[in-house]
Amino acid sequence: MDILHHAAIGYAGAMSLAAAGQPLASVAFLAASVLPDADIIYMAGGKRAYLKAHQSTTHSALLAALASLALGAAGGVAFGPSEGIGAGLAFLAGFLVHVLLDASNTLGTHLLWPFGRRVRLDAVFFIDALSWALTLSVLATLWATEAAWPILPYALAMILQILFRAHLSRHARLESGYPIAIPDPLLPWVYHLTRPEEDGSASIARWSPRRGPHAQARTRPPSLAAVEAITRSEAVVGMSDFARALTVVDEENCPDAHRIVLRDVAMRRLGARYGEVTLSIRKNGDLHESINI
Repeated sequence: MDILHHAAIGYAGAMSLAAAGQPLASVAFLAASVLPDADIIYMAGGKRAYLKAHQSTTHSALLAALASLALGAAGGVAFGPSEGIGAGLAFLAGFLVHVLLDASNTLGTHLLWPFGRRVRLDAVFFIDALSWALTLSVLATLWATEAAWPILPYALAMILQILFRAHLSRHARLESGYPIAIPDPLLPWVYHLTRPEEDGSASIARWSPRRGPHAQARTRPPSLAAVEAITRSEAVVGMSDFARALTVVDEENCPDAHRIVLRDVAMRRLGARYGEVTLSIRKNGDLHESINI
């Protein structure tokens, strides 16, 4: 989920804890709910460094446990054991809510960093209308009631809709034969299907429970020059853990270079240029590359 949505969820949790008479835990939950996205600092090393580290070290369950223990100990010394334990548990809860929500979406997270692979449920999109509607509803209810209880039905509703949509995503993949099913950000019952093909092209389609796979199309296979450039490109390697189906979508012979544009066609609903790598093969054979995220 986007940082704004994480902050809104953190604020909802903080309101609930404050209403329950836990001000220190309230602050800890809110801080932890946005802290994992501090990995934006990796942008200082460039886009490749950011892509390699994004949603990895700062989204680790191990890091969450260690940070919670440290905060709980510090809070116990400063405010007493009871307050310290409450703050540590609230911090752990806020941190885990963030990383588990990121694991439920289409970008995923290295939940078990430094072990294992990126975890993706493909249940909800990176920016998701249904999830936002639930969050805005609980914020309004918490503000109106000034009570702690609304957070419980909200959490249950969020969990149930994520699990059901993860089931739909799996059903879409099994029924269609496409290995990638990305949920639509506005229509929770619609999925965007992608299948990389052996010739370097990609098949794309839409899926819904009523219509099954439809609106099918296929990109053009890349040229031999494009394939050769892709094998040489460090930018393409840098996108490999982040992109779902990086595919050549445009080739052009310019006066001074052969220009090749690749996009992550599986994630196309984020925008036309999302996950884009541009390669330019100069006349002297040099390869120039750039990444757009």
